[in-house]
Amino acid sequence: MIKTILIDDENKCLTTMRAILERYCPQVVIAATASNGVEGLKAIEKIQPDLIFLDIEMPIMSGLKMMEEIKEPNFQVVFTTAYDQYAINAFKFSALDYLLKPIDEQEVIAVIKKMEDKKNSTHDDSRLKILSEMMKNVELPTRHRKIALPSGEGFYIKSLNDIAYMEADGNYTKVFFSDKKMLLVSKQMGDFDEMLNAQFFFRIHKGFLINMDFVSEYMKADGGMVRLLTGAELPLARRRRDEFLALLELAYSRNH
Repeated sequence: MIKTILIDDENKCLTTMRAILERYCPQVVIAATASNGVEGLKAIEKIQPDLIFLDIEMPIMSGLKMMEEIKEPNFQVVFTTAYDQYAINAFKFSALDYLLKPIDEQEVIAVIKKMEDKKNSTHDDSRLKILSEMMKNVELPTRHRKIALPSGEGFYIKSLNDIAYMEADGNYTKVFFSDKKMLLVSKQMGDFDEMLNAQFFFRIHKGFLINMDFVSEYMKADGGMVRLLTGAELPLARRRRDEFLALLELAYSRNH
């Protein structure tokens, strides 16, 4: 059995989550509910759960602040949130589980199955630190946001402004920065393509995703090439040319 606590300031969300779990997840025991982080901390200390469903935005004490108060978490966390797609993808890059409101029963079932597989593992507190850093991005303009880049050694937190382009490398991605340094990241190019704003980053070729702010020149020769401010020259796929030129014109008109 998975001993669980539900923490959310919205009664409707608590009721919905309880109904889904009781109907579809008999392996889950709802040991307590709480409406803010303070109540959540008390319930966790008393019950010692295997799993908590935790709302991020709550009065009195937010979900993130609550987790910062727990020195050595020994339970799994599923964050529930109504944040936009950028933030949700930031959570995924931090290797955290989440549910996007309104809660979908099939997603709850899938998360519980995943939690069963992880029941005996301990929570990695470093992921909470990464999530906390990512959450600072949510209200910022896109160009001032940061991204968590997973590597073999952990995560690097980098500004999107500093990324010139990305190059696909099998199951990995090479990330090239404004200073021409490169970081090999353990995520596929498709993950980044899905995450980043199409008017800020653009996939000019199946192997390359570029920061449009770094474009210095478009060359028609050899089917189309794009030169970046770093000096890199990258191929432009013929089928992506019209969209690229339209975005380039849009960027020019914004800046003049």
